[in-house]
Amino acid sequence: MSEEMKKRIEEHRNKYGKECVKELESSNIGTVTPEQAVIILEPEHAPENFMCDGEISHDEAMRSWKHRLANVGLSLEQRTKAHVHIFG
Repeated sequence: MSEEMKKRIEEHRNKYGKECVKELESSNIGTVTPEQAVIILEPEHAPENFMCDGEISHDEAMRSWKHRLANVGLSLEQRTKAHVHIFG
């Protein structure tokens, strides 16, 4: 992959991450980074990624999502609020 293509992909990721942060501003999750926001919104924005294209069960997807939320530094309280925000 060319350096130009890598740069364009990174710019898109940064823009998308900032859009996700903005989308979560009205939630009660608190301040999040673009990386955290992308993971929080994955079940809504990218269900095919969340469910690994249907290759895993919903329970497995939930465990993976919660694990990734913890790994990007969200507190237990933020993870709980993220779950309620996405799944009600």
